[in-house]
Amino acid sequence: MGKNKQDKPSKEGETNKSLFHSLLKNERLVIEKKELNSLSLMQLTQLIEEISQEIIAKPEANIIHMQTLFHLLEKDSILIVKLSAYSIVEIFKDITPLYKINFKESQEKLATKITKEERQVIQTECRIYEFYEKYIKLMAYFAKLKNKEAKNLGQEVNEETKQQFNQLRRIGTKCLLELLKHLYHFNFAKEIAEFVTHKLVSVDKKVRDSAIEIITSILSDPTHSIYEIKVVILNEMGKILNTTTEKDLPDDFIEIVGCVEIDTKFLKKDFDEDKRKKAIEYKKAKRQFYKDKEKEKGNVKNSKKRKLENAKGEKDDIDQVKSMKGVDKNELKKMKKELREELEEQDAEIDPKLLIKYNAQILEKVYYIYFKLIKRPSPTKFFTSVMDGIVKFIHMIDVNLIWDLIGCLQKSAQNMRQYTNKKGGDDKMALHKRMHCIYTVEAILNGPGQVFDVDDKEAILNFFHVMIDLNKIPHVFDQLSQKEELVLIKILEIMFLKKRQFSYESVASFVKELAKLAIKLNDRKQFQYTVLFVIKMLFSKHSKINRMLDSDNDGFGLNRYNERIEDPQSTNAINTSIHEELTKVQTSQNTPEIKNICKKILESAPLHPSLSTLSVQDFYNKHSNLK
Repeated sequence: MGKNKQDKPSKEGETNKSLFHSLLKNERLVIEKKELNSLSLMQLTQLIEEISQEIIAKPEANIIHMQTLFHLLEKDSILIVKLSAYSIVEIFKDITPLYKINFKESQEKLATKITKEERQVIQTECRIYEFYEKYIKLMAYFAKLKNKEAKNLGQEVNEETKQQFNQLRRIGTKCLLELLKHLYHFNFAKEIAEFVTHKLVSVDKKVRDSAIEIITSILSDPTHSIYEIKVVILNEMGKILNTTTEKDLPDDFIEIVGCVEIDTKFLKKDFDEDKRKKAIEYKKAKRQFYKDKEKEKGNVKNSKKRKLENAKGEKDDIDQVKSMKGVDKNELKKMKKELREELEEQDAEIDPKLLIKYNAQILEKVYYIYFKLIKRPSPTKFFTSVMDGIVKFIHMIDVNLIWDLIGCLQKSAQNMRQYTNKKGGDDKMALHKRMHCIYTVEAILNGPGQVFDVDDKEAILNFFHVMIDLNKIPHVFDQLSQKEELVLIKILEIMFLKKRQFSYESVASFVKELAKLAIKLNDRKQFQYTVLFVIKMLFSKHSKINRMLDSDNDGFGLNRYNERIEDPQSTNAINTSIHEELTKVQTSQNTPEIKNICKKILESAPLHPSLSTLSVQDFYNKHSNLK
């Protein structure tokens, strides 16, 4: 009985596995297509699983059975088509070599005299290549199926047909995306990338979401060997931008671009600079070695002169010279060896020149997309994302491009003013985009743009115009939401409270406009308190503007603030007072914190140490309880 029980599972196992082998009658190499028609849905499912296992277990012997899976892709059952398509993807992921197959060269080799083992390997590779090419073409056909093609296939265009075609499009797209994600090193990867990138703008949400997920994961992958595909994807995204209306682009289109991963060790400017520094270091060491050598020769001559006076001293000197000589020479050799080993290690890992080339192309494609959007005549919904992306990649690009970028952003900020000030305008985010543009310019000028040492008069003018418009134009002030508050705070901090210095006239003009703005913020206590904090910090940093706290300046004649002038250098603000504005804020508020800071400003009294050390943004966040 025990023996029978043990045999039973084995027998069942044979029955389960017999379907694939039973269909291979009379030692035929493949299962005939007509025999598949007689199988039930369950049997077909079992057959797909068995064939997949057989091919993966022994590809050189069973790759031919891939043809059966291709036959199943022609079935009417969407379930069988889906299972077959996904199974083929899993097979390719498992058996595909880690290199591109040169099909033409392999065919030529098969025509020559080679060993049996080599012939078997090449034949398997050729079959993988042929099936892979055929599969890609078929999945691309699925992915771009249109409902009207049902007529060409002799089918009626009804809801059932449309649903079927939708599923086929999703199957084709998903399979191609999976192949690109896992087999980006293999043949036809560029062609797949070019095709599937355009699925980012598919009308089918499921197709679009699949494309976004896989393309985002590829762009953010740090693997060096995938960089070539990143270039292809970004190039196609640039084409999409040129041929698609903005409303048809996914909302996270620019976030997808911005997620691209770049190895900063292989930027051309940094790589060249690193090599230059190492060469200089090596030359310095070499010069020092020969300088020390000459010095040692002089020491030897002197020691000979001293030989008559002190033989022992001469011996000590010579020993010392020999010791010094040995140490210096060894250090030089060690440095040369380390430099050589480092270069050899880099060459063994990856060709630096190729990676530098890909990085340069990636940045070129990214900034092509950014420039395209910045230069559009009307504000783009991607403006904020573009600004964030510019700040993220700015340290990687060439200084000449930085200069062009600054000019482009300055112009964009100026053009944006007309959309901000237009009453009833369609763009409710115009003010936010305008300020974000100004902040990005300042971030560049305070970062990599420092190499230019430029006078950022344009940036000051653009921001001063924002302050004027907030105070003068009611509907512009109405656009000032919490988002805009945060950007304005960041601009104030990076422009006035960091390392950069501006004329006292300009600082005084901004203090005047900030004081006027504070009056309008009684219903926004958190932001009002922060604006007053900035005013206090500006007085602490620029003592020469303290005369603006004098209540004797009555605002007439020479002491009048010229509101009509839009240049902060020429408003005469430094000869005026903000005593009236601060007093108005102080008397209209019942909040102790705001009353206290107004008093501190007017009396030039220091803030509490716990406050004076905070950044503006931290100060704002800390007082979120003020509403």
